[in-house]
Amino acid sequence: MKFTEKSDVVLRYYAKGVLSTFRHHDLVARYGGEEFAVLLPNIGQMGVRRALWKRCAGVSRIFLPS
Repeated sequence: MKFTEKSDVVLRYYAKGVLSTFRHHDLVARYGGEEFAVLLPNIGQMGVRRALWKRCAGVSRIFLPS
């Protein structure tokens, strides 16, 4: 598997995790090559922090198949 194919696999897994972290009415978009942007309407600062901590914890549990 080429590097670009491997990086695409990683991005797909990460994107799936991002989409499962946030609420159905939040906007998640890939911005650039490896960046994601998330718009969280109607949420306070503590809600944003909780969502980001949840996402960070999710990243640490990513398992990539060989």
